[in-house]
Amino acid sequence: MNKDAATMDNYYAMERYKKIKELLENENKLTVKDIATTLYVSPATVRRDLSAMQTLGMIRRIRGGALVKNDSKEASILLRKEENIAEKIRIGSIAAKYIPEFKSIFIDNSSTCLAFLRQFDFSYKTVVTNGLQCALELSRNDKCNLILLGGKIWSQTDSTDGPYSLQMLKDFHIDLMLSSCACIRKDGTYEVSPDTSLLKKTAYGITEKHILLIDKTKFIKDTIYHTKSLRDYDLIVTDAGEDVLKDYRGLGNFVNN
Repeated sequence: MNKDAATMDNYYAMERYKKIKELLENENKLTVKDIATTLYVSPATVRRDLSAMQTLGMIRRIRGGALVKNDSKEASILLRKEENIAEKIRIGSIAAKYIPEFKSIFIDNSSTCLAFLRQFDFSYKTVVTNGLQCALELSRNDKCNLILLGGKIWSQTDSTDGPYSLQMLKDFHIDLMLSSCACIRKDGTYEVSPDTSLLKKTAYGITEKHILLIDKTKFIKDTIYHTKSLRDYDLIVTDAGEDVLKDYRGLGNFVNN
């Protein structure tokens, strides 16, 4: 299976996970046959989905079906990371055309970067990341030299952060930084916490080139911890249209196709 097909398979699976979770929240308990009939898929597909969802902490598997898992914080995290996935896949496709040659790269924990790395071959590259989902995805490639930053694990963002992460970062010199942000304004990028902002500033300082990936929703969100100015990034890749970018042209190197 090629990379594009694998990416779309993942997208369709995530859409099924969402629908199954919604069905369970309404019914509390469902059989494999119930789900297969409702979603118009085979029972074998449903069984695979339920097994994956149980591993991800989204549901509780029972013989012949599944139960809702109301205390599952992981489920809401996973679903949040898959919001606007089609747009993020598109951003990743655009970015792939502009990625320069590199041997080492820092990738943050953002869902936009996660969508990108699912479309790029990191064989024989060194990847440093603070993203748990990113590390899990890349760990499937035994030709990738993968380094997960240590530190405190934040379940709400699927990431590591804090002084141990910063100390590890300072020991590296990396070719390329690939990151997103919580929001963007004309004076730069912003994060929701000072720790995240500091980690990205530190990563910026030990990398040679810097590419920012942002979906169009980042232009309307509002957070307070400033990270870098727009001109600090070598390239800013987005799916925002010209109606949005017209006010940002000249402030940074934006591409949307």
